[in-house]
Amino acid sequence: MTTSAVGLQQSGGVEMRVHGVGDHGVFSALGKPVYTGTVADRVRIGSLPLIPKHELKLINWSRPSRRITRTLGWYLAYPFTLVNMAGFMGPERSEDRAERRLWWFMRTAIVVSSLMMTFAMAMWITVVLETAWRLLGGMPSGLGSIFLCGFAPALLAGVVVNRMLRGRPLVDQGNRRVALLTLAVLLGAAGFLAARAVTGKEGVLESGEATGRDPMTVMVGTTTLVAWGLASALCCVAWRAQSGRKGYGRASFRPVPDRTALAGAGILIAFAIAILHTAGSGLRLSLQTVLKYTPPVIERRVHGAGDSSRMVTETAAYAHFDHVLPIDVVPILFLVMVAVFSTLVWREYRRRKPMCAAGAARPHGLKDAVPGHVLLRDTHEFLGRAALVGMLVSLGLWIALAGLIIAASSSGWGADGMLTPLFIALKIAGLLLLVVVVVRRPERTMERVKLALESVTDVAGFWAPDLHPLAGASYRLAVLRGLRRGVQEVRKDEPAKPIALVGHSQGAVICAWFIRGGHWQEKSSENYSDEHALTMRLHDASREQSQRIALFTCGSPIGSLYRTFFPRYFNENFFSTAARKSYGNVWHNYWRSTDPIGARVNGGVVATAADGPQVRDIDVTERGDETTKGHCEYWQDGRVRRDIEEYLASFEVGGRTRLAPTEGGGRQRRLRSLKAAFPRLHLHGN
Repeated sequence: MTTSAVGLQQSGGVEMRVHGVGDHGVFSALGKPVYTGTVADRVRIGSLPLIPKHELKLINWSRPSRRITRTLGWYLAYPFTLVNMAGFMGPERSEDRAERRLWWFMRTAIVVSSLMMTFAMAMWITVVLETAWRLLGGMPSGLGSIFLCGFAPALLAGVVVNRMLRGRPLVDQGNRRVALLTLAVLLGAAGFLAARAVTGKEGVLESGEATGRDPMTVMVGTTTLVAWGLASALCCVAWRAQSGRKGYGRASFRPVPDRTALAGAGILIAFAIAILHTAGSGLRLSLQTVLKYTPPVIERRVHGAGDSSRMVTETAAYAHFDHVLPIDVVPILFLVMVAVFSTLVWREYRRRKPMCAAGAARPHGLKDAVPGHVLLRDTHEFLGRAALVGMLVSLGLWIALAGLIIAASSSGWGADGMLTPLFIALKIAGLLLLVVVVVRRPERTMERVKLALESVTDVAGFWAPDLHPLAGASYRLAVLRGLRRGVQEVRKDEPAKPIALVGHSQGAVICAWFIRGGHWQEKSSENYSDEHALTMRLHDASREQSQRIALFTCGSPIGSLYRTFFPRYFNENFFSTAARKSYGNVWHNYWRSTDPIGARVNGGVVATAADGPQVRDIDVTERGDETTKGHCEYWQDGRVRRDIEEYLASFEVGGRTRLAPTEGGGRQRRLRSLKAAFPRLHLHGN
């Protein structure tokens, strides 16, 4: 939707702003209002942020669709989305033998992990249904047993087939070979469940005294160990390369490429399988707890208790009805894993905090770098080692806890008596977390957690579900086409009207991808996967250059996150191509040392060639006496505003907008214009 600008004098240029993490407010790209103080409780006085004189368009995008369910479907696919994102972190498939073998191992690890997660998802859905069925209607039999065996595999297979036949490239359609393998795994899961029903086994969950021998325990343990074994191997490769770059070991005698992305992929695989099992276990346990107090279950208890008191029966049966299962311990194991990795990250953070506080004086009295900025910059120095240590320590604690449970069960101490206190503590912690979410205290902690989750989700949603057919849909193609439409709507009567494309944070990644691919015109790469486009060099085949669109990015994670973890796609060729296709062969990138996410693109090397494409990294760090803005409010920064206005002014000659000059030619004049309206394009995602 675009607001009307009829009757207003238009300037000679347009600024198009793309905000960061998805699902922002409509006018968030204008900047935050400046409040002068509090008059009374719940009353504040403030002023609007600075509005430029030239025409302004706000590109508002969101990751999920704005329906009633919103993020429900996307977050149900979250574990698969993490594995899919890990697949884009591998090395490029080249002619070098070592690189080619590493590419095959990486692809094998991703595909095997994704297939095991598919089988686990089918089993968890069956377990949840069986739990409800047993509590409400007893043991399933006949048609009920057939339904229970086939529902989950059929449901997931339907989603996969629908995406194969009706999916859109770069949105929700992925690799057909992986999709066919997924269908084969789902068929095997249906056969496994049907075989148990035919042989008279009591579903997936054993009852009575055999609760410790349910096949779900074997499934959870096997899939976790295999996935973590593959993830640990990737972390070992990253750690070995890290040691070689530091001059340790035999690998130090030859140049060693950076393998930090492999450690990141290993962490994603480990967390994806753990999140899937934790979500399934938590949902089953929550459903069982709720259904225990429904009328059908209460009646079953009363009839099974004979003539005893109903109240006493309900109270006594609470902790012993349908015994506590070993798979119910998975959430506790996940918390152990999160605690281990959080401790390692916090240790690295604290190691860099004194360095930042007592560092050398910055030039011109600028503020020192924050620890988060240094931590992200130095990721390649510690991530391989930290990831491997975290996985080994977590696995050791898991084995120790499992051994404790087995030893206690063998000594006659029932699982119920041992695990019930843990579950009570877990429920209390969940209740406290719910209170924190509702009351929203402490505010800064909740905002940071929410921002971290949204950041990971938006990075994952940037990539199409090419390596797992159940991964969340990508928003990238919708935003690219929305940007193209916005460019085409800019004063059609003046085709050379200049456009300053300004992206912040994740919006900077989208804008850079838009310019690099030349997506102001429809491209063939939009109909192919990223792997195929990279192999066929579809983005680099054309030598075209935009004659009116200049690229400005601020708070960009391209030089920190994307360059580190997606080196196949965000390499030197990407940066040079994006700069070459931007107007004037220049890409302006603004960053702050107080910004924990945004960083320079050139990695400290400033391009000085006047006749070639340049990425100009411009430090806009706050001075010592200024308020720390960190990752926010680049829109109002004086240097950013001045550079955009100077670019738009270079197109104004004699009061009329002229055709865009070729590189190195033309005179630059100052733009004269009045304040315009604020058109905006609202995208609804997928």
